[in-house]
Amino acid sequence: MNNKTTVPGSGEKPGRNAAADLRLNFRNTPLKTVLRYLHEATGLPIQVESNVDIQRSINVWSDELLDRRGAFELLKRVLEPNGYAAIYKRGILAIIRRQDAKKHYIPLPSLPYVAATAE
Repeated sequence: MNNKTTVPGSGEKPGRNAAADLRLNFRNTPLKTVLRYLHEATGLPIQVESNVDIQRSINVWSDELLDRRGAFELLKRVLEPNGYAAIYKRGILAIIRRQDAKKHYIPLPSLPYVAATAE
């Protein structure tokens, strides 16, 4: 059983317009429309968990042009109060419920590297 939705057309290679300036002027727009725009503008594959309401209206607005990273950071900030999270993992942007985020992303602690020395 597939529990993910892939945004239409997301089989293209990621990073097509990675440095492109993006204008995000979406008011009361379905999440699906915003994700489709981001995919088409950046070429990044986007997967949405089946328990995410992609018809839910959101506001994603910036007065400034954004690069790809800025656009995804803005999306993350907008999704959070709506109970969702955007996680970049293995070249795919995944949209999931915030409460499920811990299952998808577990940061590992960075430990200092100590080289073994022969004595």
